[in-house]
Parts: sequence; C-alpha cells; structure tokens
Amino acid sequence: MSGSVLPRVSAPSRHRSSSRYPSAFRFSSPSRFGTGEASLMYQSPMIAMLVHKKAFCGTRLIKTVAVYMLLLLIALGCSSTNAPDLKDGDLLFVVNGNGNDITDVTVGVDGLGIDHVAVYAEGNVIEAIPESGVVESPLDSFLVRLSENETVLVGRVDGLDVRASVDNARRLLGLPYDDIFMPGDSAVYCSELVQMSFVFRGQRERVAADGTDGTDGTDCTDGEDSAAEAVFATIPMSFHDSTGRVTEFWTKFYAARGLTVPEGEPGTNPGQLSRDPNVRILGRLAD
Repeated sequence: MSGSVLPRVSAPSRHRSSSRYPSAFRFSSPSRFGTGEASLMYQSPMIAMLVHKKAFCGTRLIKTVAVYMLLLLIALGCSSTNAPDLKDGDLLFVVNGNGNDITDVTVGVDGLGIDHVAVYAEGNVIEAIPESGVVESPLDSFLVRLSENETVLVGRVDGLDVRASVDNARRLLGLPYDDIFMPGDSAVYCSELVQMSFVFRGQRERVAADGTDGTDGTDCTDGEDSAAEAVFATIPMSFHDSTGRVTEFWTKFYAARGLTVPEGEPGTNPGQLSRDPNVRILGRLAD
C-alpha cells in the first residue's frame, strides 16, 4: 500500500524492569549516597549479599562437618571389622614405633621393632614386666600402659595346647622379672615366659566331636597324655647391631652389673617369636 505507514512495534528492551528484583536490591542514585533512606537503600544490596553469603557458608560448614563425621564412622567401622577377635593363648606383640635399645639389636616380623610380648587368656593378659615380675591383669590394664607410639600385633599358634600353655604361664606368676636376660635363673623376662610355657598338643589326639581343633581351649585328646613339644626353641641371644658389634648401651649395661654381655647364650626375644614359622600374625589389635 503506497503511502501507508506500518505501525511501529517496539523491540523488547534488553533491560529488565526493576520490578523483577526485590526491593532490597533497588537503590537510588549514587549521587545521593550519604545519609538517610537513600543511603540505606544504596547499601541494602550489600547487606542482602552478606546475609546470603553467611547463610551459604553456614550450610556449607554443616555439610562439611557431616562428611567428616561420616568418614570417621566409616574408618572406625573398618578398624573394628578388621581387628582380630582374641582367643585364649593368643600372643600380643607390642610394636614400638620409636625404637629402643631392645629393637636396635632384634628384628620383628616385617622388620618391625617389637620389644614386648604377652599372653591373652580369658580376658586377661599374662606377662613379665620390669615393675612387677610375672603378673596377670585385665586386658584394659595392659592396653592403657601403651604409649602413643606403641601398637599391638596379635599372633596365634595353630595346634597350640591352649589349656596346657596358659596353665604353664600361670605357674610362673609371682616370679621376678629377669632384667639381665640370663638363662637358667629363677627370674623370667617377657619372651622367656612364652618360650617356657607354650606347647603343642600331644601327638595322639583326635578332632573334637564339634569339629574344633583345640585352639579355643577344647580338649581334643583321647584321654592319654603324650609328650608335649615346645612351640618355641631357644636361639643364641643377640646384643649386636647390624654391623655385628655389641652396642655401647648393652656393653655399659652389663659392665655396670659386673657381668659380660651374654652374646650367643641361649635365649629368646619378642621379635624372634613374632617371626617364628609357628606364629600366624592376625593383624593389629584395635584400641
């Protein structure tokens, strides 16, 4: 149509109406920034953003704490699941993470520094310790003595005569601690207690009617006593380091007592027992 004028249609504005935003985000011209309502309105977007940020941070903190708690529960669950269940006759090997004069001259399983061993029996621990000699005390009392750098490995002897071995250990209760590690005297040190006490079941035995093998204390014998074989043999004692020289500590230790170092004398040590082929390491004991 000539001469006709098409109606003009306004293009949609690229600037959205301010009515879309909450009043808290509307503010007057910055030229009036200063005091009064205009100033408050100008600052209100910042206030709103800060409030929103705090709420967001609080939510994030709650979620973070929840995640850490979940991970902690999982870790605790895994540790308790993997921890071995103790049975009478189990050996408790104390691993010293810092090392000392005993671990300097002995080697434990997997190269660990093991400086003490005890026997678990009926919720108690039988052990030889410097302060009291051979004693029997609750497991909790044993564990509470451990320092932060000490952990406990559990070992088990398959085929052990549990009843006889525990009874043998209890017969030594009250003996003094052998702090010079000499063989053949009336005092006993920790691994010597185990070496003297642990015996295999007799040769003439049968499996119990319930299928147990006797490691839980079940009497599997046929009623006739047979010669009990010691689980652990003695070995030549070692007071030397990796260079083959007796360490200065042990040289002075025995010299102060008017004795020579019993290097090569028959004896035992906790590390040696942990490496013995008759011992099966089950894992670390959970706290």
